[in-house]
Amino acid sequence: MTAHAESHSAHEKKHHGAGFYIGIWIFLLFCTAATYGAAQVDMGAWNLPVGLAIATLKGAVVCLFFMHLWGDTRANQFILILSLLFVTLMISMTLADVNTRFPLTAPPNSQRFKVNPNGQLE
Repeated sequence: MTAHAESHSAHEKKHHGAGFYIGIWIFLLFCTAATYGAAQVDMGAWNLPVGLAIATLKGAVVCLFFMHLWGDTRANQFILILSLLFVTLMISMTLADVNTRFPLTAPPNSQRFKVNPNGQLE
């Protein structure tokens, strides 16, 4: 074997079969049903965090398996994690901004999160 052929065989990636991707598709369908179910239940201030958590899970599954980041290099995995942290930072800063506004400057009919003395969201 030549050195060129050996380097190609060392860098070959494992490809999953159709059954694996059908399983991922069924999981994504389950998450879509969970999103719909969560939207039908009134959880008060928890509707947004639950919806975002389900959406984040679905996006992560798509990135990891359909974009093949699961078995990719560490640099690409680091970029994915860094981008998720950045989005989390942006969303949390936006929520912090809206929740700390003077009540008269908040848009009409906007919901504000209230924290009870136990530190729980209402």
